Amino acid sequence: TILFGTGKLGLELLRCFVVSPTPVAERFALGTGIIILENEATFDSFCRLSRHKPVFALVVYGRGHEIQKCVPYLQREASRAGVPEIHYFGDVDRRGLEIPRQLALNAAVGVPVRPLVVAYEAILRQTPASTQPAPACCDWLPPDLAARAATVVLESRRLPQEAFGWDEIA
Repeated sequence: TILFGTGKLGLELLRCFVVSPTPVAERFALGTGIIILENEATFDSFCRLSRHKPVFALVVYGRGHEIQKCVPYLQREASRAGVPEIHYFGDVDRRGLEIPRQLALNAAVGVPVRPLVVAYEAILRQTPASTQPAPACCDWLPPDLAARAATVVLESRRLPQEAFGWDEIA
């Protein structure tokens, strides 16, 4: 409003600040990476995996677009863990690809947000590459996966991350 602006009221003058939420996450002493998972079933599976194999030090439940609000948390955790990148795995559809793409474009995260390629390869293995240009949401994936994801997005379909089942995860 007109009350706020340069030389006027500000959040700091009111002693207010934006609080970013801390997502649901689980730590594992022997793991080395960080992964964000879009839904709770896959989050649970990756937590079970990390209890038995030292894969990820931190498994984060992204809750879809809610993870966008948690950038300061991701930045702190990546710095604390000293990881060169954060992995992400979600559904293959427009929304499920837009979420990590936006995270990857957000320089405030501090490290690159990369796809968990093995998981995306597994759920896209039966999908042919599109002959049409891939929508922008797909460009977060490597080119061969982006072309296959484009087929799903352009056909308004969805491949849920749960298609990457426990046998493949383990």
